Amino acid sequence: MVRCFLFSSVILITGFNMLAQTKQSITGEVVEFETGEPMQYANVVLSKDIDSTLVAGTVTDLDGKFHFKNINEGKYYITVSFIGFEKHQTPVFRHKTNTKINKLAIKKTSILLDEVNIAGEKSTLVTTLDKKIYNVGKDIISESGSVSDILQNIPSVSVDVNGNVTLRGTSNITFLINGNPSSRLRRNAPLALQQIPAYTIERIEVITNPSAKYSPEGIGGIINLVQRKDSEKGMNGQIIGNIGNEKRYNTNLILNYGQEDFSTFLSYSLRHPSGAIVYSDERIKKDLTTGQKLSFYNENGSTTTKPLAHVFDAGMIYQLDPRSSFEFSGNYFLQNSFHQGFSDINEFDVQNQPLTSLHSENTNDELESEGEGGASFEHIFDGNVDHNLVIEAEYASYYEREDLNFEEYYTIPEVENISQQIFVKKSGNQIDLISEYALPVDGDTEFEAGYSGEFINDDIFYINNQLAGTFLFDQNVHGIYALVSKDIENYNIELGLRAEQTFITSNLVEPTFSLTKNDYFKLYPSFRLSYELDESQNFNFSYSKRVNRPDADQLNPFPEFTDPRNAESGNPELRPEQIHSLELTYQKISESITFTPSLFYRYTYDSFTTVSNLYGDSTIITTIENLSNQKSAGLETILSAKVQKWWDFDLSGSLFYNEIDATNLGYSQNKSTTSGMVELYSLFKITRKTFLQLNLSYESPVLTPQGQKEAIFYVNIGLKQLLFYDQISLTFTVSDLFGTYKERMTVNTPDLNQETKLYRKEPVFYLGISWRFGESYQSDENELEFESEGLRKL
Repeated sequence: MVRCFLFSSVILITGFNMLAQTKQSITGEVVEFETGEPMQYANVVLSKDIDSTLVAGTVTDLDGKFHFKNINEGKYYITVSFIGFEKHQTPVFRHKTNTKINKLAIKKTSILLDEVNIAGEKSTLVTTLDKKIYNVGKDIISESGSVSDILQNIPSVSVDVNGNVTLRGTSNITFLINGNPSSRLRRNAPLALQQIPAYTIERIEVITNPSAKYSPEGIGGIINLVQRKDSEKGMNGQIIGNIGNEKRYNTNLILNYGQEDFSTFLSYSLRHPSGAIVYSDERIKKDLTTGQKLSFYNENGSTTTKPLAHVFDAGMIYQLDPRSSFEFSGNYFLQNSFHQGFSDINEFDVQNQPLTSLHSENTNDELESEGEGGASFEHIFDGNVDHNLVIEAEYASYYEREDLNFEEYYTIPEVENISQQIFVKKSGNQIDLISEYALPVDGDTEFEAGYSGEFINDDIFYINNQLAGTFLFDQNVHGIYALVSKDIENYNIELGLRAEQTFITSNLVEPTFSLTKNDYFKLYPSFRLSYELDESQNFNFSYSKRVNRPDADQLNPFPEFTDPRNAESGNPELRPEQIHSLELTYQKISESITFTPSLFYRYTYDSFTTVSNLYGDSTIITTIENLSNQKSAGLETILSAKVQKWWDFDLSGSLFYNEIDATNLGYSQNKSTTSGMVELYSLFKITRKTFLQLNLSYESPVLTPQGQKEAIFYVNIGLKQLLFYDQISLTFTVSDLFGTYKERMTVNTPDLNQETKLYRKEPVFYLGISWRFGESYQSDENELEFESEGLRKL
């Protein structure tokens, strides 16, 4: 398949080169005059010198760059504009071959921000052909919530009550921070996302079909969290405080300081997101041969969690000279959580006679800590930002401890109370090394190459009623990639290939010794073809091969009990999932509407699935197995519109088809289903100082190999009021306004029928206040922004 793919790609490149004409491109970059920082989404107009006719219009990208394609020879000038900045016009220049324009610097106007009536505002959701960008600062919930709360507002992303994230129906996602791997997101992404303050994040990027430049890990793709790093001169910052129901509270301190060639940032967050979860578990045990019912089991209870977390982030950027810069950054996370649960358990025979009746109480004293530190160096060659070298190194280590205690008080049968203790300790470290080089071959061709090294070590120690288990895990991955992209007429073609050598060692030291090695070499190609139909319409087709490597918990065979009747164990023979991913995207941009539908298809072999088996009368052990294969396809549609100056919204709908072949797990035929989700983000500007945000989400039932996850619906709202020249803001937010969010799972196997329910005890309320201060203070709501985040053409 790889040979066929590469051969086809060569044919495509040759064909497009034959079609290439004498028309050439004009490229350049727009920066802010005082700081030299790239200006994102500035309007850029190309005009003829002879009669000032508008030839083309575009906006700058996230790096401040612009690109005009297929421009005939002649004399032109460029005009750059951005609300709140002085208009800048270049001298007339002659365009003959590919033209590179020097940096265009624009100055801020002298008009005070409070005197400007803003006509357009920055969109919260920006959709491009290859990614979705969610600007966190415009989301009212960001000032009180975590990243986990904000992710619920991104199309095709869902977050359950425990913080588990799924993207286009899969929970296998690669999370990055500032484009780099993060140890805390690799090990326990749900916990980390619930503790990272949303307001420390500038934007969230979702890349559903990444190129070979990125690690191939993750079926669903990549979610990249880009942190705030204010590069304005002088000191500035923000203090945020929130208080909520069920004794919730959090506070954030953000400080930034910048000079001509130096800037630094620091943030600290104290978070106490306590709350109660209510659950139920009903089971019917059946005879494996006849299917006849043998007994009935039901459990009803609740768990209260009281976590206290400290999150530190700090870093500095030093500009050695106009071409070279260093960046140092680090973070530290410490959380102590106390969980307390109660449940009543009853079991009956088929004549409805009681077999077991008891009351269970449990506690879990949990401690988690993690630190990361890294450094990066970037060098720009010959003043060309497209020709650069980046070298990065990062080290992280972590420690976890769980001390679980269970007490069971029996009514039937009359036996002594039973006590059980479970102790878990995990530790490890991770090293990441990255080197990337980018070279513009000419005005229409770019080349990239790089190396990444990932070195992971995990040590898991477990005691369950004096039975101890120790599991060691080592994984080293070496990857190199090459990527070539070329503009030909209205086309852009990109070819990439990544080669990875993986070394994995899984070692169960006790209670019995077992050593498993899995070393393999694989190629991961990627391909992208974009076509610009006109100034307002674009097509994009992409292919990539991806992988999901099992982690330490998924390979550890020693059962880890969450309570006396539920346990999870890994599978040391688990093979990595292999995925072929295809995606076709169309985008239509008009004055007030952006419409982006996408078709995608994924074929997965050796697919992972969880399997639940009943042991004894009431214990369920859930493990993980490889499916034969899995096929999934879907249609995702995003509509972003600014209806009026006071109202804009993002509406997305997704339809998924999923087919599972589980014949190797004992099922005689394939299982398939169609599911979907609808999400609405709507922002109302009630007055210039008052804003209302409304979020609705619906998820239809989802198929699992042994059962189904039922439908979910919820509504979130947020209200924001600006005071005192917009330096003070008051917020009020409610998650799950009507208490409709309930997770219901069913399992149906030859020997077990099970239904579990899980939901919050009550909706989540927060009342918050924020104060901004400093020399470069500028309010989000009155930032001199632009319409639709620069995606609308002139």
